[in-house]
Amino acid sequence: MARWEADTRRRLQESALELFTLQGFAATSTAEIAVAAGLTQRTFFRYFKDKQEVLFGNATLFQELLERCVLEAPAAHSPIVAARSGLARLCREIEPRRDQFIRRERIVASSTELQEREAAKVRALRSALSDTLIKRGATSNSAELIAQTMLCLFEVAYRQWTNVRSKQTLEALFAASHDDLRHMLAEHPG
Repeated sequence: MARWEADTRRRLQESALELFTLQGFAATSTAEIAVAAGLTQRTFFRYFKDKQEVLFGNATLFQELLERCVLEAPAAHSPIVAARSGLARLCREIEPRRDQFIRRERIVASSTELQEREAAKVRALRSALSDTLIKRGATSNSAELIAQTMLCLFEVAYRQWTNVRSKQTLEALFAASHDDLRHMLAEHPG
């Protein structure tokens, strides 16, 4: 993506977050978002198919990053280690934008429609991770279990991270969730 395209996309996303925070998601139009970003509504639709996509448009980028990291993990890494390292990289990628993610979470929580869209994006990410693990040689059942578990741990960490009182990094919270699960399993063996 060219630099000016990335800047335009970012400006639209920042303007949308600001307006959604001030007036609410339902009360904000795509025209208002475009004007606030100093652009036209036509430009808005070049980057996003609707105003929901402003909140979820990065999901594809995150999914591609996760898939690439898992596929590029050393061949000696087990599927679970590859998934964990891919998600840790994703944590590091989004860490600098924590304030935006906190505002985004408040907006998503305010709308059933947005919560449903979020759930669909998480399902797509889970499916992509599972498919990527299969490409690395994991069985279908193993890939599904790893994808479900790792993304559950990621979601727990993400919820803690977007809590404004949390001072830890997303990666540290993700590692702590993983460690907590390991300890629980060790305490209560099959």
